[in-house]
Amino acid sequence: MSTWRRLVRIHPLLGLIVSPILAHVPTASAQLGTAEIAERSLPATATVLTLDDRGDTLSQGSGFLVHADGIVATNWHVLRGATAIRVTVGRDPTPRRATILVRDSTTDLALLAIAATGVTALALDSSATLVGEKVIVIGNPLGLSGTVSEGIVSAARTEAGLELLQISAPLYPGASGGPVLNAYGRVVGVATSFVDGAEQLSFATPVRYVGRLLADAGRDSPSTIADVPRDAPEIEGDSLALVRQAAEGGDAQAQYALGVRYAAGAGVPQDFEEASAWYHAAALQGVARAQFHLGVMYAFGIGVDRDDEEAYRWVRRAAEQGDAEAQYNVGMFFATGTGVPESDRRALVWYQRAADQHFPPAEFSLGVMHRVGRGVMQSESQAAIWFAESAEHGHADAQQTLASMYAFGQGVPRDYVEAYKWFSLAAVSHGPHAEDQASAAAHMRDLLAARMDPDDLAEAKRLAEEWKPDPGRRQ
Repeated sequence: MSTWRRLVRIHPLLGLIVSPILAHVPTASAQLGTAEIAERSLPATATVLTLDDRGDTLSQGSGFLVHADGIVATNWHVLRGATAIRVTVGRDPTPRRATILVRDSTTDLALLAIAATGVTALALDSSATLVGEKVIVIGNPLGLSGTVSEGIVSAARTEAGLELLQISAPLYPGASGGPVLNAYGRVVGVATSFVDGAEQLSFATPVRYVGRLLADAGRDSPSTIADVPRDAPEIEGDSLALVRQAAEGGDAQAQYALGVRYAAGAGVPQDFEEASAWYHAAALQGVARAQFHLGVMYAFGIGVDRDDEEAYRWVRRAAEQGDAEAQYNVGMFFATGTGVPESDRRALVWYQRAADQHFPPAEFSLGVMHRVGRGVMQSESQAAIWFAESAEHGHADAQQTLASMYAFGQGVPRDYVEAYKWFSLAAVSHGPHAEDQASAAAHMRDLLAARMDPDDLAEAKRLAEEWKPDPGRRQ
């Protein structure tokens, strides 16, 4: 599976980050007053708003910037069930589209990515926090943004193997995900929960867990983007020496192959600058896959300076050559207004081109557009047609969505047999990197089983066991 398709659909450019760094700050500095800490920290705090598929508000929480490239930390429970996420930062009321970069249900933490670079992030202090230390919490309790409260670390506790800070600063609904700062203005924890009716009995997750999440994102990103594409060209004997010789002689396919090897660290030290240089050389000679991968590198600033417009330009060139994955991603550029003016109509055109090549994510995106009425007349039945196409090609999200539509009779006749079949397939298709989605699909399948006639259940199980993805499937 290619790198680009693993990214969150809502935003094509905010799905991974390479080598994020947990801020290290001196420990021997002067303590600050609460007012000064608030003044310094408020511009880097955030309001996190989640929306359902109708655009209605699901929940509101808090967050804070942890990286200058627009990475926001918050609680995972704030984001659960969201179809879309919007983030406002500091005193800027402009909502920004956000995508989930990485999350951990065990620590109840998540990192969001927003379109921002060079922003001021809060310093993180993962050293031990002492009981009795002063702490300041900034968040949006009950929708009151930028609320500052003060307390102390009341205790350090361990629950189910997870360390927690018990704090006396009061928390209320909406404060979850906000920063808990020490007297030096550094984040020591993430506001997580409180005891209902005893809001000064509150809990925060130590910030070192955020540091681990950042490190995990950094370790995962290179290995994800470095997957050697299945269509990587083979040069005679696939010898590195022969590949390099041919690349230096101007062979475009060899240049692309060498870029792949540097990106993957296959036979050479991993070097993204070298990879981008060789991709560029091949892209200039018209190699579509090189153009696509170069666009990805510009999208994330990997080996090159991040540049959304350059990312779009190179991905568009690959798309114009008929590359289905690139066509789908050009659609995402237009759908999100990244590097180009936002246009649902143009997004639909490019999704359709990729869908014509049976590219499952594009088929799924067309289903979403029809279901919510973006760029087209809203139609559950037309959405179901596209979800069915994508599901038959093995797309897990499409399988789960189609299953729900059959279960509730949305756009299709209610059919528990079909619903059970698709929930069963989704539970498997989501794979190990989407445990929550797979678990949800399995749970819905089991709920249906309890309501089904034994003969229907047997038929549904048979259909699930015998199902094979359509051979037209494109990965």
